[in-house]
Amino acid sequence: VNVLQDHMLRVRYDGKSFESTNAIMLFGHVVVTLFSETFLKQRSTPMFYASVSSVASIAAYICLFAATKSVSEPVVDIFKSLRMLTVVGVGQLIFRKSYTKTMYLVSVAIAGGVAICLMSRYSPPKDALNVLTGAALVGFLLFSAFASQWVEYLYQRFHATPIELIWAIHCCSAIFLGLLCMFTGELR
Repeated sequence: VNVLQDHMLRVRYDGKSFESTNAIMLFGHVVVTLFSETFLKQRSTPMFYASVSSVASIAAYICLFAATKSVSEPVVDIFKSLRMLTVVGVGQLIFRKSYTKTMYLVSVAIAGGVAICLMSRYSPPKDALNVLTGAALVGFLLFSAFASQWVEYLYQRFHATPIELIWAIHCCSAIFLGLLCMFTGELR
């Protein structure tokens, strides 16, 4: 689904790019909800708890899509490679988890490796990253890290199966994005 979403955002339609990123996300969440429903055996996680991760995930991707409109793909990929490090940081700061030094080293090595590989082939223009775009990319990292940590919290607290969490979070996301698209007129 993500590959299709990325393709839809990159292709030009009558000279213009696809404008409704929320509708693209809604489509993805509906597909995943329907697919996971076929494998769902039980529901033990309250939807309110799943909605917290859903809102954080939606906010993360709204930030990401906002940033991709003004910065090129290699810069976005470098920020995406920082996600593991951000998840570890949010886990330690907010959820009071402890991680081994190896986890931090692996996180830094992944981000550094991606940055070195992309920057060796790509030289961004001087205005490639402005304050708003940088803030949107940092928002993506923080919201997505919180969403990941919250899913792990739900898994531990409610002993939910992965398929149940996938269903609950994507179902909430489909509802929230459906309402957002309806109010903004993006369903058309």
